[in-house]
Formats: sequence, structure tokens, C-alpha cells
Amino acid sequence: LSRGAVATSRAILAQALQAFPTKRSFWMQAVELEKEHGTPETLDDVLKAASERLPRVELFWLLRAKERWLAGQVDVARDILTHAFAASPDSEQVWLAAAKLEWETGETERARVLLQRARERAPTERVYMKSALLERQTKNYSAALDMIQQGLDRYPNYPKLYMMAGQIFSSELEPRKKSHLEKARKMYQQGLTECPNNIVLWTLASRLEEQAHTFIDGETN
Repeated sequence: LSRGAVATSRAILAQALQAFPTKRSFWMQAVELEKEHGTPETLDDVLKAASERLPRVELFWLLRAKERWLAGQVDVARDILTHAFAASPDSEQVWLAAAKLEWETGETERARVLLQRARERAPTERVYMKSALLERQTKNYSAALDMIQQGLDRYPNYPKLYMMAGQIFSSELEPRKKSHLEKARKMYQQGLTECPNNIVLWTLASRLEEQAHTFIDGETN
């Protein structure tokens, strides 16, 4: 490659992969070569072969699905991720990639269903965070806060859930009542108890106190 001999480099890698068909580093070199010097078709061929050879390596499925998605082939990307599920049914990365595909193509309900299944099969802290984020972005704040609480019940040391809850209470619920201030303050305090060294939580908590005068008296929710 350093001498511009792309075809020779491709041939060497092909031979290497015949000798070591499950060597991940060789497959990665082949993928990088096609990304830099090949075509979308040759890149897809290599990613397809890598996925078939190493079905438990999520990266190749995810890269292939992403390339097809970026090329506007959403249905093909869905099909690739379906095969990825078959190979790694409990993979957080595959579940989140599938949900992101639906989310960013406007299929919110499909994304919601996938995240629900992810919470059953791969209930990680990131899965709960993404579930809450989906509801937050669709302004379904009650569901978002419910997802956050479910996540915190399992992962009390995950600071991003406290951050999101505090931001919802302090910035997104209307009107800005003092009861929301207290709930935001409580979330940040709980977060700092569990994650005392998290700089972002300390910053958000201090900003909340700076803004406290903007909250108005109102009926407690």
C-alpha cells in the first residue's frame, strides 16, 4: 500500500485470509483497504465474508449495516442486523444499532419496540439510557422518567441517568415549578451520593442552584 500497489496488497491479504480465516486483524486490514481504495461493492463483499467467518464479532455486522444504511438501503441494513441478532441475540451493540436505525429513519414505534426487547435480552445501563432518551426526545417525559428509574434500580452508579432526570425536571417540564426544582435537586443529590467524583454531575447541580430563582411557586406535581 505504501508503494501504491493496491492490487498486490489485496492479493496478499486474500492469501493471508485463506491461511488464517478466523484472524480478526487480517479481516480488519481487508476492510480498511476496501474503505480506502475499493468500491462500496468490494467493501460490502469483504464485510459480508468477515461476518460469515466470524459471526460472533459484532463489529463486522454493524459496519456492513451502517454502510448499507448510508447508501440509502435501509431494508438491506435491517436484514443484516436481523442476521446479527441470530448470531448474537444478547448483544447490546446490535440491539442499539437496530433501534438507532429505526429511530433515525422516523420509525419511532419500531425503535421503541426494539428497545423494549433490548431491556429483556440485554438490559444494560446504556439500553436504559437510550430507552429514556427516545421518550425524552418525543416529549413523553413521564415514560422517560419511568425508564430512568428502572435503569437506576439496576444501575445506581450510572451517572448519565441522574443527569437526564435532573435536566428533564429543571429544563423541560412546564411550567418551571418549584416542585420540579426540588425533584431535580433530589436527582442530582442522589447521583452525587452514588457518583461523588463525577464532574458533570457537580456542574449540573451547581448550575441548578444558580437558576433556582427562575422557578415559580405552583401546585406540587
